[in-house]
Amino acid sequence: MSTSADRNSKTRAIVTGGAQGIGFAVAEALADEGCRALALIGRSQEK
Repeated sequence: MSTSADRNSKTRAIVTGGAQGIGFAVAEALADEGCRALALIGRSQEK
């Protein structure tokens, strides 16, 4: 049985609203779990 780290090492994700709030938290969690490629998309200018 594969572990979450095994599955996530093959994962690619796009997170909308990733600049702040829940989207940012989701992106951090994916990165912490070993997501292979992660793209953050947001409409806000950098603060």
